[in-house]
Amino acid sequence: MTAILSLFFGTSLCINVNGFLTTSIQQARGLRQGDPLSPLLFNLAIEPFLRSIWSSSLISGFTFPRSIQLGLSNLARSSPPVKALAYANDVLVFLKGPTELQVLLQLVSLYGRASNAKLNRHKTLAVSLSGEEQLEWRTMLNANRILQWHDNKDPTAAIYLGYPLTSSTQQMPNYLDSIITKVKRHADILAQRGLSIQGRSVVANSLLLSRIWHSIRILCPPQSFFQRIRSIIIKFLRCKNFPSVKFQDCRRPRYAALSPSVAMAYPGAPIDAPGFDSGIICYSSYAILYLCTDLLAFSDSAFTFFRKA
Repeated sequence: MTAILSLFFGTSLCINVNGFLTTSIQQARGLRQGDPLSPLLFNLAIEPFLRSIWSSSLISGFTFPRSIQLGLSNLARSSPPVKALAYANDVLVFLKGPTELQVLLQLVSLYGRASNAKLNRHKTLAVSLSGEEQLEWRTMLNANRILQWHDNKDPTAAIYLGYPLTSSTQQMPNYLDSIITKVKRHADILAQRGLSIQGRSVVANSLLLSRIWHSIRILCPPQSFFQRIRSIIIKFLRCKNFPSVKFQDCRRPRYAALSPSVAMAYPGAPIDAPGFDSGIICYSSYAILYLCTDLLAFSDSAFTFFRKA
């Protein structure tokens, strides 16, 4: 605790005025944006609120059923209920009835009086785990000025930490379509820039494909989704490039031989490295088309493995 207090209150700062630094002044309170100490302090600050939820006997939480298929006979028959999950200032609480909502709001009010924190009711979303519309829940939420509600009648999925929470068969396809729309719109905007093939490959990997890496860690999209993503990326990489690089050359592994057409089109390219991480395309982005085709578009067996695991 002494070390934290020293890092928080024992720091000084200088102000940059037209390139000149002022004399240092003592920083009495607050942290600069992006300070690595900020999330650690926030974890300590929100811990009492989380513990008040976990220790409350009036909030029953959610108990996962014991899986017989895994054959975990040595585990306890009942695991402790999950009452709350938190990531930074996003808190997810499992409630079984409207009466537990009143208990939670009382804990929020108590924590607010102690820490001066407030609940953002406009961003608070209630999700029906069964997917059914609960009129009793809706009435209680509206009475407490919590107006956002999600069930199986919504066309889109509820989003938590970037992951979709679905309760109908149509919500997941709509979510995947929205990802494709965003990637395509972003690719069309970036395609107007005068980027080299190397620059396009870096942009595709860092700005376009990064939109889907986070989601597909836990999702199992159909093969058609990856084919559409691959089509967008290939179109972006080939835009305004003449002569066009064959798709087979883009997929060619590292240190393979150049095809005659590519060797003639790019006379300065190294002959022993025509793959996607070569000088023709990009020295460090071989995985872009390779990942979009071999790993993603034809990854049914890989995703089947994850489902079984």
